[in-house]
Amino acid sequence: MANKKFEYEAVVLRWVDGDTVVLQIILEDKGFGMLEVYQPRKPHYRLMGVNTPEKRPHKSKHTDADGNFDEESFENEKKRALDAQKFCEEYAPVGSKVYVRTYLDEEGKFGRPLVDLYADNDYDGGAGTNSLNKRLLDAKHAVKYDT
Repeated sequence: MANKKFEYEAVVLRWVDGDTVVLQIILEDKGFGMLEVYQPRKPHYRLMGVNTPEKRPHKSKHTDADGNFDEESFENEKKRALDAQKFCEEYAPVGSKVYVRTYLDEEGKFGRPLVDLYADNDYDGGAGTNSLNKRLLDAKHAVKYDT
């Protein structure tokens, strides 16, 4: 059975890294600048199907079987992580309105709801062709990730 998908407007509150964002979901625009919003206790959302480098990588990932630590590889991963986050921040800056497509009952490894994210001017009706998720993959800031 296919996952039931829900689409919402949201506001970007903060980028945690290149694949995790803090959002305020807009349930209804009541006019005159008044919004009905959904603000869960943990408003972190994970981009569906992508994985970006870690800003704080595990040293074990950069240590060979003999215990030799590769400082250059470690620092390179941190730089690539910051580049991915900057890419996201430029696509959907803090305070900007975005569209998200959520997947019912789908959560990532750490309990974050999974979403496809679209900038306001890029929304394609949820087809996925203009999502930030796809753009991260196309720009080589992320790799595909089975969630």
